[in-house]
Amino acid sequence: MKMKKILNEWNKFLLNENQPFIDQQLGAPKGWFGKWDYRMGLLETREWREYIRSTYPDLKQELEQEYTGNSKFKDNFTQNVISSIESGYSYYIMYYLGKEEFKNLVNKKLDEYFNSPSVPQEHKDFLRDNVDKIFNYGLQTMKPNSTKVWHKDMKKPYSGSVAFFAKVNDWFMFGDAFEATKALTEDYVSKL
Repeated sequence: MKMKKILNEWNKFLLNENQPFIDQQLGAPKGWFGKWDYRMGLLETREWREYIRSTYPDLKQELEQEYTGNSKFKDNFTQNVISSIESGYSYYIMYYLGKEEFKNLVNKKLDEYFNSPSVPQEHKDFLRDNVDKIFNYGLQTMKPNSTKVWHKDMKKPYSGSVAFFAKVNDWFMFGDAFEATKALTEDYVSKL
């Protein structure tokens, strides 16, 4: 248990160390990457949770039917997947709700970023004006990631590569869905 705690602290340290480095490498305003990653990470808003609950009222029952593993873990699996969907983790949105809902999620995260009063205007302008530069840098800094994911009847590792040194909150958006996220971001900022 101590080793896990040490590794978690080390990862936090690396993330905090990489944020100023990433800002510097991109020529971004100070603190840009941290704020952007936070907004592109979780979508913990009441509106999102209510949207999921009203649009997918039978989600729990559908997940329970899909689950084929040991019934002892069924509740744990179901609750973790629902919690992940309601928190806006894109892997679970894409896998359980589909591509259209993934697109909806990314656009909602971008809305949260661009409409947030806590995000400085210079940060918003930087993203708007540098999407290609940011995503090219992300592509160049892909690193392996081994996040554990809840998937049907087991908890398995996600072993894909993830942009920005694999230190982003939403590893799927910037991993397997990197190109889709880039295209959605380009489309979004083209309308600003």
